[in-house]
This record gives sequence, C-alpha cells and structure tokens, in this order.
Amino acid sequence: MPTSAPRSVLLLFAFALAVLSPACARSRVAPAPSPTVAVVATAVPAREPSPTPEPDLGEGWIELVRRGWESILDYHIAQPEPRPLLAAAWREVSAEARSRGIDAGSQPLLAGEREEMWAAFADSYLALLHASPEDAWQAYRYAALNGMTASLGDCHTFFLPPRRSEVLTDIRTGRGSGGIGVELAPVRPTYVRETISGGPAHKAGVLPGDYLLAVDGRDVTGLGIEVITELLRGEPGSAISVEVRRPSNGSVLNFPLTRDLVHAPIADGRVLPDGSGYIRIRSFTTGPTLRDAVDGLIAGFEAAGVQGWVIDLRDNPGGDSDLELYGRFVGDAVAERSLLRDGGLEIRDGEGEAYPQRPIAVLVNAGTASVAEIFAAMLQDYGRGRVFGSGTGRCAGFVSLETYPDQSTLGVTIARSLTPRTEQPLWQTGVVPDVTVRRTQADIAANRDPVRDAALAWLRTQAP
Repeated sequence: MPTSAPRSVLLLFAFALAVLSPACARSRVAPAPSPTVAVVATAVPAREPSPTPEPDLGEGWIELVRRGWESILDYHIAQPEPRPLLAAAWREVSAEARSRGIDAGSQPLLAGEREEMWAAFADSYLALLHASPEDAWQAYRYAALNGMTASLGDCHTFFLPPRRSEVLTDIRTGRGSGGIGVELAPVRPTYVRETISGGPAHKAGVLPGDYLLAVDGRDVTGLGIEVITELLRGEPGSAISVEVRRPSNGSVLNFPLTRDLVHAPIADGRVLPDGSGYIRIRSFTTGPTLRDAVDGLIAGFEAAGVQGWVIDLRDNPGGDSDLELYGRFVGDAVAERSLLRDGGLEIRDGEGEAYPQRPIAVLVNAGTASVAEIFAAMLQDYGRGRVFGSGTGRCAGFVSLETYPDQSTLGVTIARSLTPRTEQPLWQTGVVPDVTVRRTQADIAANRDPVRDAALAWLRTQAP
C-alpha cells in the first residue's frame, strides 16, 4: 500500500483547534523538514529533541519563517503555491506593524522562482525588523506563520504560540492543567457547557448553562473562546474571579476562585437507571490509558448483564489513533483510510479481539472532531453503532508537527481521512447522524439531554 511518510501515533482534536487555532488534527510523522518534525491528527505529538544544534536562526529568527513556509510547501496535502503563502504572511506582518504605529511599506514583489520569491520577502521583512523595536520581532514572526497557515483554511494546518502549544499537549496526554475546571461552548457570549467534578468552579457552585460575563472584571461577552480560555488558565493557587449570569432567574453572580490543577477523566461511565451502559470519552490520549479504561467499563457492563451501550463523543476533540481500541469494535476490518499528498491511499486495520456484539448508540455534535470523528464514522460505517446528535466538526486528517526552539508549534496537514468502508471524504462531510437531535443551552441549564434520551429510547427497542 502506498505511504507518504513514516507514521507517528498522534492525532489532534477539534477542541484544541477551536480553542487553540483555526485547526484540528490526527497524527503521524512525515519526512522531516528538520530533525524535530512529528505528525499528528487530533492531538499534538511531542517531538524528540533535535540531536543536532539548531541552525543559525538569523536576525529576528527569520529562518523559522522560512522553515515554516518550506514545510507547508513540501508536505501540505494540497501542494500550495509559494506566492500566496508569502503574500498572506506579509499581510499579517503588515497588520501587526500597523497596530504598533509602524508602516511596513508595500508588499514585496514576489516574482520568479521559489528562491527568488523568498529573497524578495526576506529583504522586506528584514527592513521592517530594522525599523521596529526588538520587542516586536517575535510578534512579526508569529504573524507571518499564522498568516500562512490561516490562508489555507485547513483545520489541520495551524500555528500555535508556546502557551497554546502547551494546552494542546495537556489535552493529548490527558494531564491536568491549571484553571477553574469548566468547558465552554464555542459561541458568543459563551456559556459553561460543563463543570469538571471537584474543580474550583464546580465546588464554588458555577452551573452548566451559566453565561460567562467577566473574568477578573474584564468583560468577555464579545470575546472568542480561545481568548477566554487563556484568561481562565493560570498557575494552580493563583486567584481569579468570574462573573456569570444564571439563566434560570437572570441573576448575576460573582465567584472568587483559586485556580487548581484540574484533571478531567479521559473516560468514565456507569450503568444508567434503565440498565444501559454509558461511556463518556473526552479525548483519545497517547498510549493505552483510554483503551484500558474502556476495557474496564465494558467488563463491568458484561458482568452486570448490560445489553446496550451509549458511547458519548460529544465535544471530544480527538487525540491519538489506537488501532487496538478500534479492533475492539470492528476486529481486523479496515479502521482508517487516508488520502495522501500523492493521491494514494493508506489503509490501517483494527487489531486484537473484538468486544461482544451489543447495540451501540453513539452521541456526537459539532465539537466531535478528528480521531473522535474517525472512531464514530467507523462504528457507523460498519453498522456497529447508530449515531445520534448533530453533524461533527469535519476535521479529520493527519498533521505533521514541528516544534520550534521557543516551543511554538507549526502543524501541516499531510493526509485526510475517508470513512473506512464507504470511502466518503470525512474532512468534508463529517459524520452525519442517523438521528438528528440537538441539545441547546436551555437544555444544559435545565439538566436535560434530549440526545441521550433519544439514544436510550432506541436502545430499548434493541433489547433481546
């Protein structure tokens, strides 16, 4: 079978890219444009340290801008042209300069061959550096890289500054992060979609459905979720205040909180009152942790005589690909099918022994992305699960990750995912539910879950 790159076991998720950048992903390793490149698809793969020293990065680290441009040109699945990327980089750099009261001048003449285009861009870029204080140089570099990646409109191609890179690593590895323990809806104004049990917000009485009005006195009603997430994160032990509006009575409440290391379980579950088994998978993390957790839950269901399962993938941004977990559901059937840059296909089969055949209801929504979409599509494609909810994030593919010396990260899409049996373009269609049901903010505030209710009603019809 054709393959374009050695594989790494990583994937990247939708949440991350809703919160971290305009992207999401799944993972592997592509031919490395530098000694530190890794590939991912829904979680960020950690790169091994470079065995050789970094090259001379040049004034203002312009070499990293060039490296990012070349990585996109050489590995992106769409094989983009060099000129539009540099033009997009210059637009963003110029905008950053203007925000500082500096005139970047006209766009450089991007003509000729690839190297000539770079030389023209570099001349203008270096001239701007010389006309700017050094504290602007990093912002220019980030603007250039973000401009190039954003111009492709591709959820798996992105640039993350160091702090957002750290968030992505936290998600992929399943380790906790300093904050107040809330999940927010990606809307404006945002509201609390869930409070993490035992976290500061949960202990203080913040409720799902509460609208977030202010953080430390700053109005956040017009801000995007990525900015608000940055405000909420911080060192454990640090103080923060959040102001919310409770929809049940319109009251405005202020909660003084102390940030803590919040760790949401990767997967948890229980037997529901109607006798169905419920599993919530929050992300697909590196290693066997998730697989072991699901194994334990399924074993418990079997011991209790449970005849039907609900697998809740809502707001699951993805993570690492796990063929053994896939094999628990589809055996050795094709579990992943990927379209490569050269037009070829890469096929990966499930591994290991499958679980007992039980009716499965799968819950999804727009926050279900990357590996979570691949997993849901696999269950649906083979008739192993009936899908309930709303359309997924349409963010399923493989990304190559390169981590720079300042711990910022460049992601480049190197493959896109198809459904494993019917070969539908999952990055375009997402997972289309068999039964469309939506859970609104009002439902969350009232502790109602019509999506799960519909799934359970169907499971009852499948009982032997």
